[in-house]
Amino acid sequence: MRIVIAIILGLMFVNVSLANSFTLTSTAVADNGKMPHKYSCDMGKSQSPELSWKNAPTDTQSFVLILDTTYWSTKVYLWVLYNIPANLTELPEGANSQLPAEITEGENFYEGEPSYHPPCPPDDHLRHYVFTVYALDTILDLAPELNVDKVMHRMQGHILQKAQLHFTFQH
Repeated sequence: MRIVIAIILGLMFVNVSLANSFTLTSTAVADNGKMPHKYSCDMGKSQSPELSWKNAPTDTQSFVLILDTTYWSTKVYLWVLYNIPANLTELPEGANSQLPAEITEGENFYEGEPSYHPPCPPDDHLRHYVFTVYALDTILDLAPELNVDKVMHRMQGHILQKAQLHFTFQH
């Protein structure tokens, strides 16, 4: 009987832990789903999808959001946002065109400047993409428009948790 009670309590603990885990979601695409063409270069709008995250650690001071993919074994960063305020837990559809002033945008792989680059594979193959939001215990003391390497280096030792949203896209 004690074993049964211990198992039940253990399962309840696991469920509570999972229910409170840091998550990143979107109304545009499910985790491991296919991103609609609306949010790609195919539509010519370069519009970012809605993103929201919840259950960040209580010590969170800021967030970093990165969109990346891999082309031909090279990591490609399509969107880099840092110093997202801790009280901000979502970005609406099209946020890339009207970011709040507190958020700093880093350089992406393509333009070498701060901007959002939508999924736009260089070929017709199915490609995998990942949005990652990092909860940090600090606000990064960084200049605007830095490249992702400098942002990631400064984040080291300050990451409390991360949440990811994986998706695919194909022309």
